[in-house]
Amino acid sequence: MSELGTGASGVAERLKQRLRTQAPSLHAKARFLRRPAWWWGYLKGCWYTLRYVDSHTTFPAIRFEEPVRLRIVKSRHGRIEIAGQLVVSSWMGGAGATRLFVDRGGRLVIYNDVRIGHDVLLVVSQDALLQLGGRDRSESSGITCNAIVFATQSITIGRDCIVSWNTTITDSDHHPVDGVVARQPVVLGDRVWVSMGARILKGAEVGADSVVGASALVLRGAYPDRSVLGGVPAKVIRTDCPPWSSE
Repeated sequence: MSELGTGASGVAERLKQRLRTQAPSLHAKARFLRRPAWWWGYLKGCWYTLRYVDSHTTFPAIRFEEPVRLRIVKSRHGRIEIAGQLVVSSWMGGAGATRLFVDRGGRLVIYNDVRIGHDVLLVVSQDALLQLGGRDRSESSGITCNAIVFATQSITIGRDCIVSWNTTITDSDHHPVDGVVARQPVVLGDRVWVSMGARILKGAEVGADSVVGASALVLRGAYPDRSVLGGVPAKVIRTDCPPWSSE
C-alpha cells in the first residue's frame, strides 16, 4: 500500500476553493477567536478530507476534536466513503496515533457520524469491505480507543454501536492452516455494545440490541437479537437484554 499520490500544491488549491465556497459560519469564526485550536482542527479536517476521502456528504468529512494524531495509508485504488462525519478525538487524554489502512480494491464506508478515539487501528485489506453504521438515534457511536478492526473480506458494524477499549474484531485467521487462510464475514447488528477486552472472530453474527460482555471471545455462529454474550468461548447468557444507552 502507498500513500495517495495527490500533490501537496493541488490539495492546497482545492482547500482554498472549498474555504471560499464553504466558509465557516459567524458562530464558528467567533469560536476561532476564542479557541485557535478549534480552527486548526477544522483546517486539518479539510486537508484530510480533500486528500483521502473519495466521496462525502459533509465537508469536512473528517473532524478533529482533540489534537490526536491520525495516519491514513490508502492505495491509489482503495476507497474511503463517508456519508456523515468521522470524528477523531482523544479519550481520557490518550495520545496514541489512530491509523487507517485501505489496500487496493478495499472500501471503508462510514454512514452517519462515527467517533473514534486514540490508538485505534482500522485495516481494510485488498478487495475487502469495512462498514461502520454510525450514530442514528443514540448520543454517540464509534470506537473508544486501543482497538483493532481488521477486515480481509467483510465486516459490518451496525448503527448506534459502541466498541469499547482493548477490543479486536476480525474476519480472518490471517495465517494459513493446511494452505488455506480461513475467512468469513462478521456482522454486528444495530445497537450492539462490545464491552472492554472482547474479541469477535470470523463468522460471528451478533444480533441487534445485544451486549458482548467484557473479555468475551465470540466465535463463528449466529447469535439472536437482544442477547447478552459472555465467557470464553462466548455463550448466550440472556436472550432478553434490557435497553442500554451510550450516554
